[in-house]
Amino acid sequence: MITSSPDWNTIACEPFWEQIFEDANHFESFLFICNFKVIENSDLVQNFWELYKANNYKPIKFENQGNVQEKIDNKLAREVQELKKMQNIETNVSLIPDSISDEGERITNKELLSQYKKELNDIKLNISLNGKIRKAIDEKLKNLSTFE
Repeated sequence: MITSSPDWNTIACEPFWEQIFEDANHFESFLFICNFKVIENSDLVQNFWELYKANNYKPIKFENQGNVQEKIDNKLAREVQELKKMQNIETNVSLIPDSISDEGERITNKELLSQYKKELNDIKLNISLNGKIRKAIDEKLKNLSTFE
C-alpha cells in the first residue's frame, strides 16, 4: 500500500519470495549468508524479516508512528528493539503458570501480568505478536482469577 502520507504506510515483502526461496527456512539460510558476507543492507533485510515473521508473514502497517521511509532508512532498528521487548515480555508471560493455589503468589503473578500488559501498551509496533501476547496475558489473568 502506498500513500502520499509519510507516516501512514505499509512495508511488505516481495510477493514471490516463497517461489524464489521455497520457504522461510531457505530464505533465512540465504539471509544468514548475506549477513556473514556483510552484503550491503543485509542488516535492513534481516530486521525487516524479523518483523515480518513476527507479523505472521503479513505486511507491517504503520499509521501515525513517524515517517515510514525514515524507519526504513534507519534499518528498522527501533522497530526491532521494540520487537525484542515484545519477545522478552512473551517469554516472561510464558513462565507464569496458569493456575496457582497460593494466594500471595497468585496476586503477585496477576500484578506481573498487568505490568506486562502496560509495557505492551508502550510498544507502538502493531504486529501479530502483540495481539498474541495480549491474548496469552488475558487468558492467564482469567485463569488466575478463577482460582480465587
